[in-house]
Amino acid sequence: MSSIYNKIVDDIKQKIRRGELRYGDKLYSIDDMCKYYNVSKMTSVKAINELKGVGFIHGIRGKGLYVCNVNSTVKPSTCNRKAIEEITVYTVKESHFCKNSFLKCIMDGIYEECGKNNVDIRTEHLLNHGTDVPLTAPLRFNDGEGIISLCGLPFMRICTAALEQGVQVIQVDCIISGFRSVLTDNFQGVSDMIAHLADAGHKRMILASRFGFSQNFVNENERAYAFEHELRRRKLDGHVVAGPDFDNLLKGLQSPLRATAVMFTQDAPALRFIKFLKTHGIRVPQDVSVTGFDGNSQGEENLEFLTTLKVNCAEIGRASVRAVFEPAIPNRTEEKIIRIPGRLVVRNSSAEVKKQRLNTVDR
Repeated sequence: MSSIYNKIVDDIKQKIRRGELRYGDKLYSIDDMCKYYNVSKMTSVKAINELKGVGFIHGIRGKGLYVCNVNSTVKPSTCNRKAIEEITVYTVKESHFCKNSFLKCIMDGIYEECGKNNVDIRTEHLLNHGTDVPLTAPLRFNDGEGIISLCGLPFMRICTAALEQGVQVIQVDCIISGFRSVLTDNFQGVSDMIAHLADAGHKRMILASRFGFSQNFVNENERAYAFEHELRRRKLDGHVVAGPDFDNLLKGLQSPLRATAVMFTQDAPALRFIKFLKTHGIRVPQDVSVTGFDGNSQGEENLEFLTTLKVNCAEIGRASVRAVFEPAIPNRTEEKIIRIPGRLVVRNSSAEVKKQRLNTVDR
């Protein structure tokens, strides 16, 4: 029986490595395996358990066996935990989701990718804005459970529990050593935005950072670093202004800097700033260009007017699910960051410098 069982295991491994059975494909049932290999049910079950143990297949209760994300160049995990059968998403209450908000679009991507992989999904509201879930509530993870954490620092205690229990955790918009993180490509996004403004003749610009609500400052910090790097690289003038006072931004539009463009790290404060400028008789884009970053509605009006870098939130969700199935990071002092590119969307809030009446802001 032992030699027959080993042949079945080796045959299925080779089919997966050759691509005859691909990631996400449904494997034969136990009865089909018995008929295909002409073996007993006991031998089939033993082969299946072996393949599960080395990370080549995983089972989903009531649905069947599926091929894991392995190939000939990746050594399967030898972890004693079962393959992923369920993904739990720790997030805020759905009542905080706006239409087309970041979290909703990320969740849409998570649901889509879980559906493709026939993996069950559930959500847990750990802590956010008035929830009565106590901080001291114990976290216990199930065998075969993977975790996606939305968003950031309020959910760091998930990581502590995960380390203790050997659970795969994916952080979204937060970087913690030893865990995979999925973020938008802030560096490429800022570079694309500055390239757009520079091509329009802007040589003096401001980055408005931390004017909006954020549960963590990873994106804020990365966008500020990228802004300063791009200014140096392109030999442009400008600086970062930290919120929340719009008056400080207004000073930057006046002498001596006389910036011609203001880049925001989020869309919502950019739209509020446009209204603020209007009360001071300053027009956008006739007098100054204003841009945002994110491209997703949080309930703001006039988003369709704003030049922005649109973050691909749905792909962030899909990438988070795919990352759950990857082998755990062997060195817990390192991190693996998965960056999702955004897309520059040019609208009416930015214009060429020669079309702006620069003197109107000096009042």
